[in-house]
Amino acid sequence: MAIVLACPLFAQANGAKFPEVAFAKMPEIPQQRAMIVWQDGVETLVVETSYKSESPDVGWVLPIPAKPTKLDIADAGMLTSLSICLQPRITHDLSKYPQIPLLLIAWFLPFVCVVIFVKERDQRRKWALAILLVIVFCVLVAISAWGSVHTAEMQSARGPQEIEGITQLSRQRLGNYDVAVLKADDSDALSQWLKSNSLKPLDAKGKNVVDDYIARKWCFVVARLHRETGGLAAAHPIAVTFPAAAPVYPMKMTSLAGSDTRVELFVISDRSAAADGFQCVTSNSYRQIVSKKPPNVAPYYVSKSMGFTIGSPEAGEFMWPGCVVTKLTADLSPEQMDHDVAINLTEFSPYQQHLYSASARRDIVLSICLWGVLAVILALAAAFNKMRRPRRWELPVIALLAGLTVLASVIVHTTLPVIPVGFDREHGFFRYMHIGSLHGAAEHLASDGSLHSGMSHAEFAAFPTLLVNRKYFSHTNITNPFFGEKIRYERSPGNFSSRKIGDKTFFCIYDQDGVEWRVELQARPMRRKTK
Repeated sequence: MAIVLACPLFAQANGAKFPEVAFAKMPEIPQQRAMIVWQDGVETLVVETSYKSESPDVGWVLPIPAKPTKLDIADAGMLTSLSICLQPRITHDLSKYPQIPLLLIAWFLPFVCVVIFVKERDQRRKWALAILLVIVFCVLVAISAWGSVHTAEMQSARGPQEIEGITQLSRQRLGNYDVAVLKADDSDALSQWLKSNSLKPLDAKGKNVVDDYIARKWCFVVARLHRETGGLAAAHPIAVTFPAAAPVYPMKMTSLAGSDTRVELFVISDRSAAADGFQCVTSNSYRQIVSKKPPNVAPYYVSKSMGFTIGSPEAGEFMWPGCVVTKLTADLSPEQMDHDVAINLTEFSPYQQHLYSASARRDIVLSICLWGVLAVILALAAAFNKMRRPRRWELPVIALLAGLTVLASVIVHTTLPVIPVGFDREHGFFRYMHIGSLHGAAEHLASDGSLHSGMSHAEFAAFPTLLVNRKYFSHTNITNPFFGEKIRYERSPGNFSSRKIGDKTFFCIYDQDGVEWRVELQARPMRRKTK
């Protein structure tokens, strides 16, 4: 997709149970995320990247198959919202399942022991065993109850440089980017252009990749990010619109980084999408919802099955009623990124990937073991009834039961598809209580003029401090209820922002689906003069 220039260090990236709800852990760097919108022979590609470099100014090159008809920056939280909303179905909290066989074992064990060890007239031993095993039963019940409680906690723009072999199709400033669209006669010309603009020139491998794009008559978007210091920088995504015979994701230049890359693609079209080497996480058709009920929320999209909601208003601008949204993921090595990703559109079929957390796998394996133990205990009771000698075939059957239990546990543990999960999110009621509290606090602050339409970006970003100063919260570390991070000024789930629509200004809170809860702000109230 892109290669970062003038950067010795490089990475791409973005980021009470009734029962507990788990969501896939946000992938760490290196990572690429992109949204591909394809309709009527036109593709819009929204790409997100972060840079880690000691150079204050860094740049990256994005090859595209045709001259762009539109270049813009996209909202920083849009792809994050899509990544959060379009999750696989994750089975996570299965802590109650091992409790059933555990309680049955605790219930049957006293009787089994009596059956095996106590003869009919040995009343003293019978009562001693009964009392001892009742104690064991109580201990096991207490352990089970404790387990349930424990589980429930939980640079300035440079002027154009004239380089032979380079045609500069356009140049513009987009946010912190200086963006140029170039046509190159050969890779040496592009490398010289980069060097003349104080960016790292192409090496031999990079020239081979660029020559392949030039042979296919592709052009190059070169975006240069300006910042004050080096280090890690998460820039706004760039949106590029261009004509295309079929949707494509340029990937070859990413291989020049020489590292494995996690890739997430969100494809919006009229059909389901697939790509070689990528797994489909979910694919569904969406309809638009315009809510007229309080609280004041922005229009959002809901899937026609499986209950997905895409609340990000920015993502909604690229969608239409009946569109199909597909999420594709892959973990690719440099060798697997030697070609661009061709997006294949197929007949729509709803789908959601089903995975398990490590906690769920543990509970399933534990359940299998406990059911096996219960079966073995009952078989032992039958075989050693009143301390008799078991028949010749009974012990092999008991050994077979134990062996099958171990084998089933090993098979399930090794074959069950498991995904790491992030911050344990509380039950939906608590989450919406938290978002509702933030929204209610914003309404109160807007009504007394503490939040008003004349505030600057920095003043809006100080919203958490305002909450603490006004004693809505007693602690300064107000966390995002979905991921355990500090809430921040960003249009993504659990965070907040401001928005101007026409002549109105709104303060916005975002729920777990990125749906925008709005509070309309008035002009700053006039202060009365004191005598």
